[in-house]
Amino acid sequence: MISEMLARHYIEPENFEREQQRLFGKLWIFAGVRTLLDQPNAFLTRTIAGIPLVIQNMAGTLKAFENQCAHRQMPLQFEEYGQRRLACRYHGWTYDGNGCAKSIPDEQILYRFDAEQRASLCLREFAVEVIGNLVFVNVDENPMPIDQQFTEEFRAQLTGISSHFSSQAIHTRVPANYNWKLNFENVLDWNHVT
Repeated sequence: MISEMLARHYIEPENFEREQQRLFGKLWIFAGVRTLLDQPNAFLTRTIAGIPLVIQNMAGTLKAFENQCAHRQMPLQFEEYGQRRLACRYHGWTYDGNGCAKSIPDEQILYRFDAEQRASLCLREFAVEVIGNLVFVNVDENPMPIDQQFTEEFRAQLTGISSHFSSQAIHTRVPANYNWKLNFENVLDWNHVT
């Protein structure tokens, strides 16, 4: 398969920035396998459209938050996946199931927040959808309904396929230095059968 796009479409930072905003910032993006998030406080971290995210099991409900403490923007979860409460290692702030500050050490002595300030100490939250065993996140402020991106037939196929996944999941990261479009085109190439 020979690409019909010019080389600049693969390598220019301006093109990638537009793709981050117009594609990854608007669409439902696959974030991980549901079985990695079955346990309380299980989490995955991802970056979608340049936004660091944590997808976490909060008392049985999957939530996606910006992975930055509301205090000093320190990452809340450092690992790519694991099981740990939603808490900042820098100053010990913890967060509830809605992403709002639950506990702040020495709050009255150090900060003296008024009620309005205290209520505003929440993480930015993003939309999460689960299809079968697959977790998707949309970082747009007004995410499109997932059925506008994936037809009912395709969602049923994803559910059926992912129902055969083992209850044990393996996560790996393969470092690579190439544009996302090359990876996408690679799976369309008949030379690659997997």
